[in-house]
Amino acid sequence: PETDIDVPADARKARRSSGSSSSSGGSSSRSSRVKSTSEAMALPGQNARLQALMDYYAGLDPSQFEDEAKKLEDLPWSERIMVGYLLFARWGEEDPTAAMAYTKTMGMAGMFVKGTVMQSWAAKYPQDAAKYFTDNPNEFRMGGMMGGRGGRGGSTAGVIATEWARQDSAGAMVWAQGLEGRDQRDAIRGIFEQAAKEDPSKAAGMLSTITDEEARKDAQNTIAREWGAKDWDAAKSWIAGLPADQQADATARALRGLADEDPQAAAAQITALPEGEARTDAMESIARAWSREDPAAAAAWVMANGNEEA
Repeated sequence: PETDIDVPADARKARRSSGSSSSSGGSSSRSSRVKSTSEAMALPGQNARLQALMDYYAGLDPSQFEDEAKKLEDLPWSERIMVGYLLFARWGEEDPTAAMAYTKTMGMAGMFVKGTVMQSWAAKYPQDAAKYFTDNPNEFRMGGMMGGRGGRGGSTAGVIATEWARQDSAGAMVWAQGLEGRDQRDAIRGIFEQAAKEDPSKAAGMLSTITDEEARKDAQNTIAREWGAKDWDAAKSWIAGLPADQQADATARALRGLADEDPQAAAAQITALPEGEARTDAMESIARAWSREDPAAAAAWVMANGNEEA
């Protein structure tokens, strides 16, 4: 963000492990599948409930999803969020247009799952998801993501672009360039974040395709952060070739990326930034990351560098 779409931590964990769980469980896991949402929620253990729900929804025909969605109204709000995410993620993969149509009947609750549908849709068919988004922009003006916009790339446009970039970054960029305002910035940021995670140098080579100056600077800083996390020396060398008035911001972002991986190493490089707002912001990020590992050392570093507000 700064994170991607906000999803319950247990749901993310269960979703990542679902492949290994189903393959290692063999026939025993299939034979013990629950027969309803209520049966799944009655199981002991949160992860067991999540896995049971995913297995249950995986065995349903898409025509059954609407009936399952109606049952969400009978659940407590905390359970409705978790179950709704899993249900609409599955529905978005199998029949996204029907899932989107149903969200319109849910009132405000529909806004919490609309983005979930779009992410699942875009993960499989990004072009179709993108077309729906551009054809129906007013449906997403309140953010649309379960849990909010979610920071970097967290808007609907950003999530679609990020998923599309995993398959075709060039095609995603063409679509993003046709958007306007925040949608365009979020989409471009999502593309470059994904590209930079895979190959920062290649992502840097894509900057020339961005025509909007602010969007280009934003993408440039996104690359700096991802590159700083991967290879500080290479990031620093690339930043040295940027226009002089853009180097401080890019260096600060690179240091934040490095701090995510090694806050002590980032602290040692703080002199790469001149005194000023960019340095102060970078120090705050480094101090927060370092304090999670060694609060005393982080506090001593802040005091030694004359920034008691970090």
